[in-house]
Amino acid sequence: MSRWTSRALLSVLLSSPCLACGGGSAPPHQTLVPLFEGARIDDARTHAAELMAQADAARDAALIAEQAGESEQAAELATEARLWLAAALASADQRSFEQERAADLAASAVAAQQTVALVNERELVVEREAQAQAGALAADAARQAFEHAAGYETRRLRRDDPETRALYRETSLVLQQRSAALLAAARALGAPADAAGSLDARLAELRRAPRAELVVEQADALLADALALLGQARAGHPVTPGERGALLEAARERGLAAVEGERGMELRGPHIDRAQAAGLRQVAGLLAAHPHGGVQILVIGPVARRSAGRRRAAALHAGLLRAGVPAERLSIVEVVADVEAPGLALSLPAY
Repeated sequence: MSRWTSRALLSVLLSSPCLACGGGSAPPHQTLVPLFEGARIDDARTHAAELMAQADAARDAALIAEQAGESEQAAELATEARLWLAAALASADQRSFEQERAADLAASAVAAQQTVALVNERELVVEREAQAQAGALAADAARQAFEHAAGYETRRLRRDDPETRALYRETSLVLQQRSAALLAAARALGAPADAAGSLDARLAELRRAPRAELVVEQADALLADALALLGQARAGHPVTPGERGALLEAARERGLAAVEGERGMELRGPHIDRAQAAGLRQVAGLLAAHPHGGVQILVIGPVARRSAGRRRAAALHAGLLRAGVPAERLSIVEVVADVEAPGLALSLPAY
C-alpha cells in the first residue's frame, strides 16, 4: 500500500456508494459478493494484480471470521477488502486513462503529420503551376536556344559580325536562364545542397562574364550538368503527371515529337534519325533529366528494311553511349510494321 494512504483509500471508498455500503443486516462477507464481479474486476485482476490479491485475501479472511462467529472481526476484514478493492479499481482505471491519453496523443501526432504533408503537397502543387506557367512563357526562347546550341560548332566558323555575336549572346543568356530554372526545380525535389551550390557558383561566374557571347560552350555545359542534377533528384521520387508534362515540353524544345503510346512515351525527330553528336548531346541531357526506367531504341519498319534499320539503331546506340547515357538503360527493340515512314524512335516505358 505504499502508493495508497488510508485517507486516500477511504476517500475513494466513500465516493463509491456500492463499495461503501456494508453496514446493513446482511452478513459482512455476503455484502462483498457483488463487488467482486463484473468487467471492471476482471480488468483490475489483469492490471492491478497485487492490489486485487490483497482484496481477495481480506475477503476470504472475512468469510472465515464470519463462519467462526466473529462478527466484529468479519466486519473489519470486509471493510479492509473494500478498501483494497477500491485501490485496485482506481489503479486499473488510471492505467486505462493513461492508455487512452497515449492513444489520443499518438492520433494527434498523426493528424499533425498529415496536416504538414497536406500543406507541403499544396505548396508543391502551387510551385509546379508557377513553374509550368514560367516554362510556357520561355518555351519559344528555349527552343531557339537549343537550336542555336546544336549548330554552334558550325556557326563558330563564320566571320565575327554583329549579327552572329548577337545570336551567340542570346543563346548564352537563354541557356543560363534555363539552368537557373532547372537548379531551382532540383532543389525543390531535394537535390544535394553541395552539388546545387557548385552549379550555382558556375552560373554566377557566367553571369559576370563581360561578353555573354564568349561563354556559350560553358553555358551549354552548365545546362547539361543542371539536367543531370535534376535527374538525380527525380530518381528518388516516383514518376508524376508533372514530370510527364515536363518531358513533353523538354522534348518539344529540342525539336522532338513526343507521343504517349503502348510502350510508354515515344520520342521521334531529326536528332534521333541523324545521330549527330550535337543533337545526341541534347537527347542525352533530356534522358538524364528523366531517369526512370530503360530507354528502348525502336527500329520501326517492314522486314525488308530491317537490316538498314539495325545499322542505324546501332549507330544511335553508340552515339548515346558517347553522349553519356548509361549502357544499362539502353536496349534495341525491333517493331515490324508496314508504315509509310519507317525509322527510329526512343521509347521510355516508365513514362
